[in-house]
Amino acid sequence: MSNKIKSVEKGWGDNSIFFTINKKAAKFCQVDEIKEEIKIIGKGIYNDLEIQVYRGYKNNKLVFEMGQGYDVTITLDI
Repeated sequence: MSNKIKSVEKGWGDNSIFFTINKKAAKFCQVDEIKEEIKIIGKGIYNDLEIQVYRGYKNNKLVFEMGQGYDVTITLDI
């Protein structure tokens, strides 16, 4: 993905979880960077089994990881 991810949200309404790089947002949902990455979840016969995940980092430390899915919404800085 070549565009910078501004925010990621899993779920809807009161049951959702939200993270953003926006410094004006509440501190508990702020991260420095959000990346789309590959996570290896096991060994296959011919290649590794992989899923795409979104990972958020603060001070170069992993803060969250969420799997890509139908209930995940991302906002890009275009």
